[in-house]
Amino acid sequence: MRTNEKVVLLEEYFRETPPADAAWALQFLCGRTLPRAVPTKSLWLWAAEAAQIPVWLMEESYQAVGDLAETIALLLPDSLESTGLSLSQLVEQRLVPLRSLPERARHDLLQKTWLELSSSERLVWNKLITGEFRLGVARTLVIRALAAVAQVEPAIMAHRVMGSWTPTSADFTRLLAPTSPQSPEIAQPYPFFLASPLEIKIRRGESLEPLGRIQDWFAEWKWDGIRAQLIRRQGESLLWSRGDEMITEAFPEIIEASHVLPEGTVLDGEILAWQGERPLPFSKLQRRLGRKKVAGKTRAEFLIAFVAYDLLEFAGTDIRTQPLEQRRRQLEELLQQVTGQLAEEVTWRTYDATETPLFPGAAAIDTNPCSPFLPSRCGVTGALQVLPSSFETATFTLYPSSASVDATCQCAASTPPPNSRSEGTSA
Repeated sequence: MRTNEKVVLLEEYFRETPPADAAWALQFLCGRTLPRAVPTKSLWLWAAEAAQIPVWLMEESYQAVGDLAETIALLLPDSLESTGLSLSQLVEQRLVPLRSLPERARHDLLQKTWLELSSSERLVWNKLITGEFRLGVARTLVIRALAAVAQVEPAIMAHRVMGSWTPTSADFTRLLAPTSPQSPEIAQPYPFFLASPLEIKIRRGESLEPLGRIQDWFAEWKWDGIRAQLIRRQGESLLWSRGDEMITEAFPEIIEASHVLPEGTVLDGEILAWQGERPLPFSKLQRRLGRKKVAGKTRAEFLIAFVAYDLLEFAGTDIRTQPLEQRRRQLEELLQQVTGQLAEEVTWRTYDATETPLFPGAAAIDTNPCSPFLPSRCGVTGALQVLPSSFETATFTLYPSSASVDATCQCAASTPPPNSRSEGTSA
């Protein structure tokens, strides 16, 4: 099934389903499962009893199927009656109490429920009682569907769903409210301005005149990380990837360090795994993506850095139309205020194309005539993917300097990092 078809089906479900049932569906679609209600050993014995087969046959069936919940659903006899219970009633009256009941009462309630469900319904029920319910629908698609129903931006809905809510009719209705008591802009990132290769073919030894003056370019490394925007508004800090995913929960270190930023600040930059004075390979970051909670052991493995290279919002004002040179100067002033440190100014040492090889791990940003921050790939002369490597550059880095999550501004090394490359990886 195609992505858009999934979104349409989800929209239809959330529009037509009573809020009490939709609330629990959203709970499970977002991966917020309930604790296991029945021990695995008891589940094996009680399922074999209900199916009226010996345990060894149950085990053989499991080996053939490979999934306990599905095995039980297939082995149990067809149901003779329906519960008539809605999803919310089934969860609240059967699933939630199941875990706290005495063993005999738990056995009887489980057997009763199995007999009242169809085979497909039992499969879902078994997944729920084991805490292993998963559905092949990305969280972002659920957010898109809910946003369409509520007629709000997906970013706003993602922020609502990320917040504190319970699977109740009242909370679900609030999630779908067309207006929110919070400012609707609090979670809204700006469209990302992606690098657009400059269509000029220049071979070694040829004139670089088409590129213009070197003074009209800023130089910076292309980091191997996750392109992201760090938002600080109304006492909250949020992280968005360029793939329109809210990744706040996956990088708590950045959120903690960002509390030093003033209200109404939005930074554009790159998330990196960091150790010593250099970034680590992108594969280190991949282990964080999709996590809703990062354990202390995982956090202790390496630092997480946010390399900020542009300022998009300052004091609550959208400054994307200002020249890059001016935005960069404001970024420097901001980080100097909050960290007490300032990185070196970007400068060029030499620019001799006949002697200097091209280095693909660098990028140049055009500052002429005014270089506003534009959405998406606009087809403008915005970035040159490869250019001479003989330059000095410094990058602002905001990250916890230790486990105490102090925010610091660090100047990156002036030599190319070994794992930098021409295109950063984005979530």
